[in-house]
Amino acid sequence: MKFRLVQLTNEIVVVTECGGVATISQPERSNEDDNRTAITDYFCLRITDLKNPTKDNVWDLLAEGKAQYNEWTHHKFNDIELIIDALKWLSPCEKHWELVRDLFTEIFPQS
Repeated sequence: MKFRLVQLTNEIVVVTECGGVATISQPERSNEDDNRTAITDYFCLRITDLKNPTKDNVWDLLAEGKAQYNEWTHHKFNDIELIIDALKWLSPCEKHWELVRDLFTEIFPQS
């Protein structure tokens, strides 16, 4: 399955050709005891299920559905292990992945 990574400041968006979306971000520390190094948000809605998604409304539309998250304490937000985790969550049965640059570019413009 094809997938794309969109690098933002302190965040990576993982999007699959079937419309799955996850974000992996570097959290802001809430206090000195906060040992989180990354947070992954896994959106249950898929872009392909949304009505007229655009770059301006995609996050609001995805937020209307359910999401799950995972807090990490030993990985940075751009760690390959977290990207693989997101891909496995988005499509657990997929065995072959192909990194591309042209998925959903109208919603996630090239950065």
